[in-house]
Amino acid sequence: MEYQFPQLGLVPMEDAETGEVVWVDSNDRQFADLWRRGHQAQIASVQQTLEKSGWDYLRFETGEPYVQTLQGFFMKRIKGR
Repeated sequence: MEYQFPQLGLVPMEDAETGEVVWVDSNDRQFADLWRRGHQAQIASVQQTLEKSGWDYLRFETGEPYVQTLQGFFMKRIKGR
């Protein structure tokens, strides 16, 4: 899921459960805030679920180096043994 919805103007969005199509203005600041908050809530929920299950959680961003994230993860794992 994208952090920020691209500013494309009016775009149709379909409800996956009902099939209802709603047109939204992706340039609208309120829509952008709602999208961002929804994304943050979804990420937090996934992270919480994984951690409760004893799984590790790593977050990678496209366009950003991933080596430091992996190194930090493995160093933490080594120290934990």
